[in-house]
Amino acid sequence: MKRLTLVWLMPLCSLILPMTAVGAEDFAIEILVGRAKHDANVGLFQPNVDGDDTSIGIRGTYQLNKYWGLDLSYNDFGEASGRSRDDAGNPIDFSLKGSTVELNFNGRVFITDRLSLIARLGASRYDSEVTIGAESEDDDGFDLVLGAAIQYGFFDHFFTSIDYSWRDLTGGSFNATRFDTYEVTNLTVSLGYRF
Repeated sequence: MKRLTLVWLMPLCSLILPMTAVGAEDFAIEILVGRAKHDANVGLFQPNVDGDDTSIGIRGTYQLNKYWGLDLSYNDFGEASGRSRDDAGNPIDFSLKGSTVELNFNGRVFITDRLSLIARLGASRYDSEVTIGAESEDDDGFDLVLGAAIQYGFFDHFFTSIDYSWRDLTGGSFNATRFDTYEVTNLTVSLGYRF
């Protein structure tokens, strides 16, 4: 699984790295910390479960121009665990976890010279696992990412942002009668440095 991720990341890096050498002032890196909400909509005789955990991530951005850019990021959404009840009222322990590597296209609108709104749309390479009682399913694949952020630049190179994003980590291998959907929403605060 990890090797496959590296196989498709290497060509992307070969495209992005030459651009950073040409205009290093347009390259930025961010550390993201936040709260991820895991929500699994589960099928027959099983509970719908949700929980949250701390998320961490790192993101590199290359600005193609003032308004458009590309992001490459890694996100770990932690592991949400808890106890729910099935349709018969019996208690069931559960855990939900996921991580992604993502390539996003971003567009920004400037409110002031330092304050901007950012929208992101991209593709996610995810790993997810859902455990409910004795049943456990894991999956990996590709899916859509949607996100929005507000970013503020302070000093010459440092900036901070608040990001909200959504991902569907359901995958194609989940049995639809047990695991209908598995979605993750993530609210993060980031600290970044623009080179």
